Amino acid sequence: MNGQPKNIAEYIQASSRVGRKHKGIVINLLDANRSRDKSYFENYVSFHNAYYKFVEPLSVTPFTEISLDKVLSSLLVCFVRHKQGLYKDEQAKDFNGNIDELLDFIKVRITNKKQLDYALNRLNSLSKKWADKAKENDGLTYKNGLVKPISEINEWSLMMSMREIDTNSIIKIINN
Repeated sequence: MNGQPKNIAEYIQASSRVGRKHKGIVINLLDANRSRDKSYFENYVSFHNAYYKFVEPLSVTPFTEISLDKVLSSLLVCFVRHKQGLYKDEQAKDFNGNIDELLDFIKVRITNKKQLDYALNRLNSLSKKWADKAKENDGLTYKNGLVKPISEINEWSLMMSMREIDTNSIIKIINN
């Protein structure tokens, strides 16, 4: 193997092809001038004894219900802020619930009827809840009232990265 691939799963897959039909040996040619390669060389045995724990999580199917639950509120807020122009913090109260353009965009992207229906229902529900909050609270802002911090996981906890699709666990320590 010439160099160390950036992705550990790719390294495992490429190196494990050796010896499938006939006996074989894997020889790693690492470049001492590359810090990544040097790090693997310096920790070669310990890395190879436990490299499966370094495998990055696989991506998920993009339109599963859990994926949609986590991404649709982020998508809605991005749409309203950037596409509808309500980007200032204090403009969250100005949202009127109109998301027809976003729904049309989603209809083109999701081809599975069940997944599409779920996404459209979820977006309509989020839109209605936001519009209702805006009517009830004239001082509604994105930072104060609509969007929640990740520590308070709910439907308005927005993702900061698409890598956050994995399940979250929150631990609360109670001192007796």
